Amino acid sequence: MKVDNPLSREFLLHHAAEAARVLEQVSAENIAAFFRELPPQTGAPAMASMLPEFAANCLGKMDASPAAALVAEMPVSPAARIYRLLSSTQQVELFNHLSDKSRNRIRRLRFPQYRIFYAAFSPFRLRFSRRTRFSRSSFLLFTVSFFCLFIFS
Repeated sequence: MKVDNPLSREFLLHHAAEAARVLEQVSAENIAAFFRELPPQTGAPAMASMLPEFAANCLGKMDASPAAALVAEMPVSPAARIYRLLSSTQQVELFNHLSDKSRNRIRRLRFPQYRIFYAAFSPFRLRFSRRTRFSRSSFLLFTVSFFCLFIFS
């Protein structure tokens, strides 16, 4: 599927949400072929505006290299949302084709800070050696944080 029409490219770039609604009416295989032919800078705004489930389905039908190029050009939040919906094998393939910068962008949103905070203070994951020393203030902070997490979760 060749896209040589400059009007189509301008529509995709400047009216990405409307283009996404139109493209969602077409089958995922045809959309995957369409995005394979587009430069990633042109297709990424429309792909980011699609419903995440449909966009993940389209990315799943593409080869890893063009899919990674599209994901690298997307804004971070839609890219991570779409990435989460891919199967684990598709995630690994796509992740291997991404640049380090794009990997770090997606990694940041795959593991939000509150989960890291909870994992750090969870009594089931927290292990101290006998040589660990706490100051009184850090022990109080730990105790208060733990009880706040316990009460509010």
